[in-house]
Amino acid sequence: MQNVGDCAPYAYLNTSSGQRKTIAPCGAVANSMFNDTFEVIREPNKTSVPWTYKGIVWPVDKERKFKNPEGATLKEAFANTVKPPNWQKEVWQLDPSDPDNNGFLNSDFIVWMRTAALPNFRKLYRILIRDATVSQGFYSGGLPAGNYTLRIHS
Repeated sequence: MQNVGDCAPYAYLNTSSGQRKTIAPCGAVANSMFNDTFEVIREPNKTSVPWTYKGIVWPVDKERKFKNPEGATLKEAFANTVKPPNWQKEVWQLDPSDPDNNGFLNSDFIVWMRTAALPNFRKLYRILIRDATVSQGFYSGGLPAGNYTLRIHS
C-alpha cells in the first residue's frame, strides 16, 4: 500500500490528529464505490430471492490483482490506513456476514474496480441460486415469471 502514485487526489488523508495516512483502497474509482445493497422480493408472499456473490469475480482478479496486506487480522493489516472519504465502512468490514469477503478481496469491490472499456456497460451484481436445497426447487429453472420488488438498502 506504499505505491499510491496514481491515486491522487485520493492517496492520502490528513487525520484530525495531524497524521498523514494512506487511503486504502486509494483512488477516485475506489472512493466512488456505492454502498447500497439490493434485495429482490417475490410477490405476493414477500420472500427474498436467493442469490450469491460467489462466482461474480474473475479468478485471475483474486489470484493476481487484488490481495490483502499481511497481518494477523484484516483490521491489523489496514491499521496504518484510512478508508476512502466517501465510504461508510472500513475496508475490513465490507461484509459482516462473511469474513472471507472483506478487504481488497471483497467481491463487490473487485467488480466495482474492474473498469469498463466502453461507455455503456453492465457489471454482474449477484447470481441466482438455483440449488433445490436452498429454494425448494422454485428457482431451479431460473427466475419464474411474476411480480417482484427491488428493495434498496442504503
